[in-house]
Amino acid sequence: MVANVEKHAVLAVEEVVVNCPHLKSYIATNDKTPITDGHIDLYRGLAQGNSDFVGRMPVQVKGRAIGKRRPTPKYPISREELDALRQHGTVLYFVVYVSDSGDRHLFYAILSPFAIDHILRVTPAQRKQPVLQLKEVPRDPKKLEGIIGVALITQKQKWASDVSDLVFEKMASLTVHSAEGIDLTAPLVITPDSGDFALEIETGDGLRLPLNGELTILPGSYVEREIDLRVECGGIAYEKPQARQLDPERHELKLSNGLTVKVRFTEQTQSISTNLKLISNLVDRVKDIDFFLNLVELHQLTFNGSKFPFELNEQAQLSELRDHRAYLGTLLELFEKLHVDPKLILLDEIDEQQHERLKFIYASLVKKRNLHATNGKPGQTLEQVGRWTLKLLVSPGTEPDTWCYVDPFDPESRHRFRVYRQQDKEREEYPGTVYESIPADELPQILNLRLDGIVDAYKVLSELSDTTSLANYQVLRLLSAADASEQRRAEFMQAAAALNEWLIEEDGPTAIHRVNRWQILSRTDGLGITEREEIRDLRRTILIERPPRVRQFEASCAILLGDLEDVDNCLRRLTREERREMEEWPIWALRPNPSANLEQAE
Repeated sequence: MVANVEKHAVLAVEEVVVNCPHLKSYIATNDKTPITDGHIDLYRGLAQGNSDFVGRMPVQVKGRAIGKRRPTPKYPISREELDALRQHGTVLYFVVYVSDSGDRHLFYAILSPFAIDHILRVTPAQRKQPVLQLKEVPRDPKKLEGIIGVALITQKQKWASDVSDLVFEKMASLTVHSAEGIDLTAPLVITPDSGDFALEIETGDGLRLPLNGELTILPGSYVEREIDLRVECGGIAYEKPQARQLDPERHELKLSNGLTVKVRFTEQTQSISTNLKLISNLVDRVKDIDFFLNLVELHQLTFNGSKFPFELNEQAQLSELRDHRAYLGTLLELFEKLHVDPKLILLDEIDEQQHERLKFIYASLVKKRNLHATNGKPGQTLEQVGRWTLKLLVSPGTEPDTWCYVDPFDPESRHRFRVYRQQDKEREEYPGTVYESIPADELPQILNLRLDGIVDAYKVLSELSDTTSLANYQVLRLLSAADASEQRRAEFMQAAAALNEWLIEEDGPTAIHRVNRWQILSRTDGLGITEREEIRDLRRTILIERPPRVRQFEASCAILLGDLEDVDNCLRRLTREERREMEEWPIWALRPNPSANLEQAE
């Protein structure tokens, strides 16, 4: 057993300090003073004069005999001693292990106030002696001087409190003080017990404050970002994925919200692992699954046209996934048959009963099978698909006790149904389109409207006297549906514009058709100088000619022009009945001050 271990420990610290040209130590052996055993002074110059003095760092030296055991970079310390050190301020804590052979192993910890707070916070309350995580004392003089320099900066923490959000708002810079510099090629996490770091923030007015807490510094490659890359497998491609580096060998590519690929490069091999999450959107889910199945089968990716063969790191159980993909294929077939945009379908919103109904509809419409039922009657049905609906007809099948679904918006199905209206308490057939049978509140929800063919539906009836009135009414309903459904706004706006332009061809540029054209433009591209002049011309004309609904036309023109006072003036001169009627028109939604509370004329 080595005698006088404490003296050996102090001498070991003195030996490393004496080799540092900017340090001078004053450490006593057999010191009986509490808390510290002495101090180490840091100087700027080699002369170590008063003008070069930087600061004085208190030190505590602990010697431990270890016999023939190997030294460990851990050291138990009592809570009482930590509390005392916290009150004193930063202390450079040396632990020197002395073996039977006289070898001395030096370790240290910078016990700053923030570091002590952190140690006490993360140590379970029942443990009487927290454990210090030590670092080996460097033999390089510059590195040891750097440690002393950082320790001196942490002395400010003794009087510091947590930095408020207000100080962060005024922060002009953040400084990381490090004993050895910072490696920015990999992520760096700085915590209060990191030891060789100190954080300071500086406000715009020059106030410098020590910063407590945890700071994570990520190199740019480790931060998720969009990259200009085309990733392809089996003819399915993703453009500009989100990418980030995970470690020196692995990179992560987030191809979509449901599919992530981790690529690993080493000198010996190239491999990938994948994470497939079944997301709600039908189209995106199908694409993700198909890409994943291609990966499993082909073991090859293409990056910007360059092939990348790889090993796949997981053995996927694919039977259930393939079955699910097959079912999704039937949904795509069905929605294609119904002219439904599959991008609108959110699978998580479709319950089990709705899925079962969709299987029947698929069997009838796509596979042309009769559905057996011993009861029921022909008529229309609204089938739920999550938040949306399909408007279908149920018609007798080709065999007894069988039925089939009919898509009423399919031009080939027009002979399969009749449209009726109530007239003088009696129901009478009239030659309208299927669109007249849809209540206004249902229109935004129905998926299978085939709006790209709505003009043709009215062209068939163009020889009838009231067709233009029906079509004009439908333009207004389409505009209201566009306002009510942000997801399908473009679909409804395009249909309204096409139908209104057909009306202008058929009926001429009447005032109502021109107003509808302008309110369509107002909702899409906006009104230009030419359109605004045309609106003013129409307004002057109707005020001279005084056609029916003159005040409503005038108010409509004012709304389109957007002059708040003018709109308020026009609306105040409407009768209550005119006001109530106009509130049902889609142009009402374009008012520049929709919250105004106006009095109507009698």
